[in-house]
Amino acid sequence: MSTIIRRRKNKIDRLKNDAGVWVDEAEDIKYLAMNYFIDLFSPAHVPTSRSATPNLFPCIDPGQLASLVTTVDLEEIKVSLFSIGGIKAPGRDGFPACFYRS
Repeated sequence: MSTIIRRRKNKIDRLKNDAGVWVDEAEDIKYLAMNYFIDLFSPAHVPTSRSATPNLFPCIDPGQLASLVTTVDLEEIKVSLFSIGGIKAPGRDGFPACFYRS
C-alpha cells in the first residue's frame, strides 16, 4: 500500500505551460519538460561576464597568500593533531584523530 501511495505521490499528472494552460497528456508533458530544460541551459541563460556572478569570497592580498604557501613544520602538525578531540573530526578516510596519534 505504501508503494502505491508513493508512486501516486511522485507521479507527474500535469504541468502548466507558459500560457497558463494545464497540460495532462504524457507526450505533451514530456515535450514541455524537455523544452523547459533546453531553454534553462541554453547560452542565453549563462552569464557572460564575471560581474554577473556574486562576489562570494574576499580577495586575498599577496601577503596573506604568501603565508598560505609556506612549508608546514612537523611540530605544527603534531600540535594541531593533539589539539583535536580523540574521536572528533574524522577525515575523508573515516579515521578519527586518535588513530593518527597512535
